[in-house]
Amino acid sequence: MFTDPGKRQYLMFSFLLALIFSAIVSFFFADILEGPLVSGFPVSVSNLSGVVKFISMVFNTVVLSLMLTIPTYYLLSWLNRKAGGGGF
Repeated sequence: MFTDPGKRQYLMFSFLLALIFSAIVSFFFADILEGPLVSGFPVSVSNLSGVVKFISMVFNTVVLSLMLTIPTYYLLSWLNRKAGGGGF
């Protein structure tokens, strides 16, 4: 599926966008939002402090970015086709 170098670069770009988005969610909104989605996905950070809290936030960021990479790839590909590009 991703044997074409252009597709692989596009997938890496999608991963970076997903990583940035998930870092914003994990680090800036995890303490503000105490709902079941943020506080329990995948590690609850509400009871943690210090280095353990930072490690769990990094873990949450990586897991969320891996979950969002493929949907971001297909969303960007769809937007590229809608804008008149060839898509990927």
